[in-house]
Amino acid sequence: MLRNTLRLVSTLAGCWLLAGCGGAARQVETPVQRVVPTMMAPAAMSQVEVQTMFDNAVASLRANPPDYATAAQGLKQVVAASPDFLEGHVDLGWTLEKLGDDNGAQAAYEKALRIKSDHPVALMNLGALLLRTNRSEQAIGLLESLLATQPDSLELKQNLAIAYRLKKEYPTALRYTKEVLSREAKSIAALNTLGLIYFEQGKYDMAVWVFGKANKFEANQPEILNNLGLTYIAKGDIIRGIADFQAAAKASATHVPSRLNLGAAYLTYLNYKEATVQFAEVLKLDGKNIEARIGYAGSLFGQQQYEQAAEQYRLVLEQDRDNAIVYLRLGRLYNEFLRDQKQALGYLREYVRIANPPPSDPIVQQVKFMEVQEAKGWPKEVDDGLPPGEGQPPGQPPQPLAPPPPPPAVQAPAPAAGMGEPPAAGQMAVEGAGPAGEAAAAAPAPAAAPAPAAAPAPVVAPAPVVAPAVAPAP
Repeated sequence: MLRNTLRLVSTLAGCWLLAGCGGAARQVETPVQRVVPTMMAPAAMSQVEVQTMFDNAVASLRANPPDYATAAQGLKQVVAASPDFLEGHVDLGWTLEKLGDDNGAQAAYEKALRIKSDHPVALMNLGALLLRTNRSEQAIGLLESLLATQPDSLELKQNLAIAYRLKKEYPTALRYTKEVLSREAKSIAALNTLGLIYFEQGKYDMAVWVFGKANKFEANQPEILNNLGLTYIAKGDIIRGIADFQAAAKASATHVPSRLNLGAAYLTYLNYKEATVQFAEVLKLDGKNIEARIGYAGSLFGQQQYEQAAEQYRLVLEQDRDNAIVYLRLGRLYNEFLRDQKQALGYLREYVRIANPPPSDPIVQQVKFMEVQEAKGWPKEVDDGLPPGEGQPPGQPPQPLAPPPPPPAVQAPAPAAGMGEPPAAGQMAVEGAGPAGEAAAAAPAPAAAPAPAAAPAPVVAPAPVVAPAVAPAP
């Protein structure tokens, strides 16, 4: 079913905002971060020299566009020269998140916390990073401890709502979400989280009402429109679902989740040409998006462009060498349509090696049969390719290669670290839709293509938004 191939977008809130909740090139709920006041660095080389390096790094962050690589290099020099420079570690963590180095960012935040264990920015940013990387249990511990010192923080409550939703502890998630909405009734991020809670509980009518309300408060938010479309799909209203995906893609040409969902819907209903357009657009935005690459291959296959489809599948294997489903599709594609048994056997062997199906599995039997043929010497026709169906185990009719199922496009928002320009002192770096920097951001697509009747991908809660802790230049 189409609903089993789609993925939701959710949003996180915090002192900083991540790039996407649930879907876009990544839609994530983003944690919020606070700006760190200026602090003079302790002398290591000399106080003046270290401070100058720090100021130069901050200037790189504030450039238009920001130069994160130069900033990171400078901040690493700062903390190497002055290991107790707290803001240097926090800013380095934020900058490394922008560069995609989550491990380095986590290490930087942890070093900051060793200097000051209750530092609110480091705690918030680390909690947001843990949420974004699907470590909600650890994130909850950090965020709950921080909430104890800041009981009125809406950003913390929003991030905790996301974390508990990820754990499927819906009563607690609902409590924190309602606490946010009691003070910020039009919070798009909180409404998105509430809608996702209802969606995951199968309360689709309530989810439609909440997403619809959010859309009235702030129209044309692609994350909300995408999630509304997914809810209609779950209710069986395919036409309205597709219309909402189209509206989301129109609202933001770079919104990956809605394009993935559109592609999946078109692929399901055999509109291969339009599916190709949507997956190709995603690949222009993110050439490493495996879901889009698999969907693109499936849409090419549907148009009988078999060589081109095979090439796209091989590109997937360059990123994910252990993707069993892709080996299976390539094996069947070469055996039944490109009529190359030698290639087919190689791919099917890899499928069996990785998937380890039982001996009775038809593919295992087919591989054994083809290996017997290989040992005897391939039939003469193998030079020009065998007719479709040749090489099947005796007694089994040729199995048609159905179009690959559409990749799951329901992008769950993943928590993300502060993804905007460094805020000025006293401001929060908030990106995306809604107050508290809660922009729905799509979680990264799974590395493996879903099997044909894949269960719906989990709807990821919005990621906390973290604001860079940039100390203003003196």
